[in-house]
Amino acid sequence: MPVKIEETAFQEPPANAVQDEHNENDTPANHESAVKASSFGTYNVLLILSMLPASFSTLFSTTSMSYVFPIAQCDLNLNVDDKGLLNSVTYIGMFISGFFWALLTDLLGRRKLLMCVFLLEGIMVVLTGFSQKFVYLVTTKFLEGFVVTGGVSTVLTYTNEFHSAYHRTFIPLISGIYSHLAGIVLPLLGWIVFSDTVNIPLFNDVVLLRSWNIFLFVTAIPSFLAFFLYTILPESPKFLMMVGKREDALKVFRAMFRYNTKNSKDQYPIRALVDESKLNENNQHGGKITPNRTNAQALKEGWQQIQPLFYPPFLLNILIVITINFGLLMGLNTIRLWTPQLFIALNDHESVNEQNGFDLCGALLKISNDGQSGNETCFVNYDNGRVYLNNILVGTAAIVMTLGSFPLMGKLRKKTILCGAGIISGLCGILIYFSTNIIMAIALISINIGCTYIAMNVLLSIVIDLFPTSLRTTSVSLTMLFGRIGSSIGNLIFPRLVTSGCLYPFLTLGCVAADNQKPTISKETPANYEEAITAVGFGRYNVMLILTLIPSAFATSFSTSAMSYVFPIAQCDLNLTLDNKGMLNSVTYFGMLSSGFLSGFLTDTLGRKKLMIYVFILDGFVVILCAFSQSFTYLTIVKFFEGFIENGGFAAVIAYTSEFHTAKYRPVIPLFNGVFVNSGAIVLPLLSWIIFSDAINISLFSDILGEYVLRSWNIFILLTAIPSFMAGLMYILLPESPKFLMTVGNNEKALKTFKQIYKCNKGNSKNNTLRLWLPQLFAAINDRRETISDGSFDLCRTLQTLTPNSTINNETCLVNYHNDDVYINNIICAAIAVVVLLFSIPLIRMLGKKVVLCGSATMSGLCLIIISYYGNHIAVTITLSALHIGFNYVAFNSLLSSIVDLFPTTLR
Repeated sequence: MPVKIEETAFQEPPANAVQDEHNENDTPANHESAVKASSFGTYNVLLILSMLPASFSTLFSTTSMSYVFPIAQCDLNLNVDDKGLLNSVTYIGMFISGFFWALLTDLLGRRKLLMCVFLLEGIMVVLTGFSQKFVYLVTTKFLEGFVVTGGVSTVLTYTNEFHSAYHRTFIPLISGIYSHLAGIVLPLLGWIVFSDTVNIPLFNDVVLLRSWNIFLFVTAIPSFLAFFLYTILPESPKFLMMVGKREDALKVFRAMFRYNTKNSKDQYPIRALVDESKLNENNQHGGKITPNRTNAQALKEGWQQIQPLFYPPFLLNILIVITINFGLLMGLNTIRLWTPQLFIALNDHESVNEQNGFDLCGALLKISNDGQSGNETCFVNYDNGRVYLNNILVGTAAIVMTLGSFPLMGKLRKKTILCGAGIISGLCGILIYFSTNIIMAIALISINIGCTYIAMNVLLSIVIDLFPTSLRTTSVSLTMLFGRIGSSIGNLIFPRLVTSGCLYPFLTLGCVAADNQKPTISKETPANYEEAITAVGFGRYNVMLILTLIPSAFATSFSTSAMSYVFPIAQCDLNLTLDNKGMLNSVTYFGMLSSGFLSGFLTDTLGRKKLMIYVFILDGFVVILCAFSQSFTYLTIVKFFEGFIENGGFAAVIAYTSEFHTAKYRPVIPLFNGVFVNSGAIVLPLLSWIIFSDAINISLFSDILGEYVLRSWNIFILLTAIPSFMAGLMYILLPESPKFLMTVGNNEKALKTFKQIYKCNKGNSKNNTLRLWLPQLFAAINDRRETISDGSFDLCRTLQTLTPNSTINNETCLVNYHNDDVYINNIICAAIAVVVLLFSIPLIRMLGKKVVLCGSATMSGLCLIIISYYGNHIAVTITLSALHIGFNYVAFNSLLSSIVDLFPTTLR
């Protein structure tokens, strides 16, 4: 029987409209209709061109120090730590002020904020140009970052609101082109300014301006130019309508119509606009907008929209889930990101020490020593086939485990799967230390990663069911935000744990994953749209939606894991140290951390589909920029932006897909996403195996940039951009979430979506740490075997080759391309992890999410501990590693599933 969607407080009241005194009977138009009526022409082109100085300003602010260091290091007595601080302090400022500016954008207006931001930024850049001391420069760069972040998203929002839905799709693409142009202009500017020595004394020689000071002064030009342009441009008509200034908005539309069509303003067909200030005024979760409100009212109303998340009954629940996810992702992403380096180290270590066989600790020792070879020749070893096979095995096992968790979701409670997967993951993480052979290491790592992904996806599933639509992505983003913090901390401390001893990395990460599975999560009442989504059934439409998770999951997996495979090949080209690798593994998560809450907030306010399109297309362009890296600094900066952008798609994809399914199927969505993410973990080493089979050197722009070479790892990164573009194009074709449409009052559109799903279905009218270290570990084992005649296996000796005290310090940097065993081991790990995930699905329904979460986290931790006592058998190491990863995925997905049940739709 047909289902009538319940009317909500968000429904648009067409009666409240501004009427022209001569056309009192004209129907009021909404924003989209008014924009379409104004056409697309000269006015829009000018608006798009106004983004150019804004884009230049942002990129100059974050990148200029990279060109200043070589010139200013003597003037400021900069050491490597000083340079690292100067590179990161701008982003620290951006992170601290990110939410502040995002809130002000919707409260005070786009144009007013853009004017303030770019004027202040220009002044701060000028102040930076007067730098004479390191401390002064750090302070001004921090303040510069604090200010510049306000213009990053506001420019796109402002420009989008002058365009129709069709043209809005292209605005982020154009912004990306402008950023590309800025990346070309900045080095050219440095080439010109740094061509000769400059010394200009000022204020009785108190200030001495050198060439790098002049360079910084010049980079302030785009900021002042952007400020000037936004002073002559009008306020966004969309914002004017939101605050009840419909007459002012109508004047803007008429001006656009006149410039675009060359006709008189009086010929503009729209005579009245709907009163959007009345939308959501009765929303119990906030979101009320008062016409002609004061700044104080604007701040109060902005807080009301997200306020319920920070008060009972949601406060305790959100604290629980972010704590659980912190532990899960700290273990998952630390191991996952360092796994390729670990396999490479094992491969290289066995090549040098064939008589000792598998030696996990020796491999870790080698990792910590990479990039510290002094004045020795840097040599790239291309013989790493086994390294990639090991990672393929890990990814395959993780997929099998995730698939195995599907039936468990129907038989066990989500809490049970969450707890069980988390505990098993933690145990396997600890047991990796006791691995005695590569197979055992792969197995434990696979189980650890697989279980953590299961736990994470179950946790997301809980969040989706728990929170209301208007705050659903915000709650998921907060959960993932703290997961990114854990990932960043894990990757930063892992090198220090390795240098402290072989056991500490696995013991720490395993215990963190297993110990975070204790909190109890309560369940929440189903959402109002449940009757409608139940009536459409489950069929081909739902299968198609689930399949659309593949490119987005691949994009996420590639974004966070690609560098683990790049390190062994690029470490000589980029002179990477162990700390450099740790920074590159964690900087993506720093970017995710910086944008976590903002992306969730935007998804819940602007819509799932729109944000996903922007995110994945922008992510694809940033990955392409990353592929042109020639230096560690450039690579670090681009990877940060990649994380900043990519983070927005993860929570949105999970929320979007879940909102097309009933409560029965929603818990499985995060598990499917986990399977696809692990599928990406299989494809990635396969791609590495193909691309890294031989050395590639392609010279580009030699006449302009001198020596600019694309190597095999550049090509590899370039290919990882494909899933992002595929995901962006796919979501252009899909409809908006029906739940979100109902929440904002678009019930007719939601009903059309339900009917479309019904017709298609009936035929009638969305772990990381250990997994990322595995390739490096298996590579170290592989290399060690080649140098040890008896083929024995010693996990700890292998790990020791990755630490700074290893004898490898006196050897030539070598990249081994013959690592077939490494890839096989990773495939075994991934396959076992997938099996664990598959078996966790019926367990969730039988035992409950809490039991499975606790059990899997405990088992994961135990597996890591046992590895340290059985480090002489490679089979044991692979098995326990796979179990650790698998249990980690189970716990992670159980936790996500619990979040979905825990929060109402608006906070989910």
